[in-house]
Amino acid sequence: MPKLNNERSPCPVERQNEATVRDTVCALTSLYEANRRCKREIGYKNSVSRFNSLILSKGYKLGIECANREYETGKGGKMEVTYPKHRVVQTTFYRDRLPQTSFILNFFYPEIVPKLSQNSHACVKGRGVDAARNQFKEMLRNASPDAYCLKTDISNYFGSIDHFTLIREMFFYIHDAWAKWFYANVIMANEGFVGIGLGSEIHQLSAVVFLNHLDQIVSFYNDNYERYMDDFVFVGTKHECEIVASFIESYLKRLKLKISKKKTFIQPITKPVKFLGFSFLRHSTGKVTIKRLKCRLNDERRRLKKMKQNNIPLDRVKEHYNSVRALMRHGNRSDLMQLDRYVRSLWPEIK
Repeated sequence: MPKLNNERSPCPVERQNEATVRDTVCALTSLYEANRRCKREIGYKNSVSRFNSLILSKGYKLGIECANREYETGKGGKMEVTYPKHRVVQTTFYRDRLPQTSFILNFFYPEIVPKLSQNSHACVKGRGVDAARNQFKEMLRNASPDAYCLKTDISNYFGSIDHFTLIREMFFYIHDAWAKWFYANVIMANEGFVGIGLGSEIHQLSAVVFLNHLDQIVSFYNDNYERYMDDFVFVGTKHECEIVASFIESYLKRLKLKISKKKTFIQPITKPVKFLGFSFLRHSTGKVTIKRLKCRLNDERRRLKKMKQNNIPLDRVKEHYNSVRALMRHGNRSDLMQLDRYVRSLWPEIK
């Protein structure tokens, strides 16, 4: 059985050595805690219940396999997601979630996440969608009235990530031999040699770290820069925006990625800028107004209408709409009032 060593060395020189990383990630206590985190939303499933009925014996065996490098990540399955856009999500077997979650909690977060640029967001506590929107709002508010905004993103980001390129970039942050083996094991479990699944947390965090060096270079040039996963925004003069756009495109070529030409714009900040489902407009007075994109509002109306047609229980409708209202509060109040009226027209009992 791996040593139950959950204490990390306070000396930076002694961090990321194979004994501490392997023993901490593979310890039965670490896998047990990872299991508690994994089963929160899916504990009702039969496969998860069966696994948890033998968690100690299965967790012990799983820890031994990982520590001895006998573990092999399963291929998982695939499912389609249609909202907010069509995607193919690769699912992860529950057995594989435990060591991956333990690896994230005991290695990825303490060792790699602190090295991320402050201008990158997604998948990290305190750096979610709300933080990204607030930072972009402050960028527009502090910009000069004649400034321009660059908005761009990557074409099919997750589906275009080359496995070997990703592993090469990640090894700049992973120095421990066992951690390198485990990480490569997880990434190479994806089919083919290009594309990583959306369903795994370790894949999502990898996608954030993959472009960290790019974030640091652009932020050093001008701090009015922000990235949320594969969405980039930059505020500066028109010439600066053109320079940054050219640099991002050339840097992405080195990573075998392509910029989306259809979604690349350089425009004055006095015109609405679309970012993370909202439209941002900077007025001449310095005030920044935010409105929910009309297409997203129409999508939400269709979803609510479909819930009514399918006779979804009222408590589930309220739970869904409360989450929608929490998001809508970041935008224009009139949009929220219109949606409230639409909901009351479908369910008069909701007040």
